[in-house]
Amino acid sequence: MAEIELKVPNLEDVQYRQKWMQDPNTMNYNAGLEMNLSGYDYQTGTISKTDDEMKVWYDNWIGQEPNKFFAYIYETNKNFPIGEVYFYKDKDKYKMGILVIKEFRGKNYSKEALTELMKIAFEKYEIPELTDSFPNDRISAIKLFKSCGFKESGNIEEIIKFDKKYISREMVITKDVYFKKYN
Repeated sequence: MAEIELKVPNLEDVQYRQKWMQDPNTMNYNAGLEMNLSGYDYQTGTISKTDDEMKVWYDNWIGQEPNKFFAYIYETNKNFPIGEVYFYKDKDKYKMGILVIKEFRGKNYSKEALTELMKIAFEKYEIPELTDSFPNDRISAIKLFKSCGFKESGNIEEIIKFDKKYISREMVITKDVYFKKYN
């Protein structure tokens, strides 16, 4: 089993996120989506941000609000991050995300990182639930989330990816389900 730890980054560490967002192999899951986001490349899914834009992002995400959490994923024996996890409150829901860079995928890091994120969300922040949504073609992500206790909420949305229609399904785990599964 992979051994990871989550660490909140320092400002100088945003360079990693900036690099990942510009890597087509890491960001290809975003390709073809209609995203209203500056610096987004429709063909590759990459997102280019200047150093100043990354500073604004950092100031918005790190330590400014109790309804947000962001951390890098570190493999225990590496001195550089291999991905990121986060959650934030959007209206009445806590949405979350996880990204493992391409060369570290398929090695169980996502499952360990997701488990650690849930622990922080439910045990430290005491939030009621976490949600994430995936298009039907993200089979590995759906399997991962189900293996960690997430269930389909029943909320679906039609999305267009490279002019093809997909159904995006919302996955949810509550604090109660988490404690039953992990404690």
